[in-house]
Amino acid sequence: MSEKLSINVKSVGLNVTHNFIVPDDMNTAKMVQLIAKTIQDEYSGVSFEKNSSHFLVQEASGKAVNNGCCLKQLGIVNGEKFILV
Repeated sequence: MSEKLSINVKSVGLNVTHNFIVPDDMNTAKMVQLIAKTIQDEYSGVSFEKNSSHFLVQEASGKAVNNGCCLKQLGIVNGEKFILV
């Protein structure tokens, strides 16, 4: 059974941070897609191209998150901070 994690994601273009509650077993590529869609829906005038590649960077380490894994596999914990690129 998956557990929920609270993560903070900063959108550099908007200079805002949002908190998301996500399943720890969700594929990070799918999670990034949903986060981008949520930001696009919340802010008029913001658009993400369907074919563009977005990813998360761990704020503490500066390392890009592997889009082929889930948060549990990466050892991500509650409260982790990310930057959406």
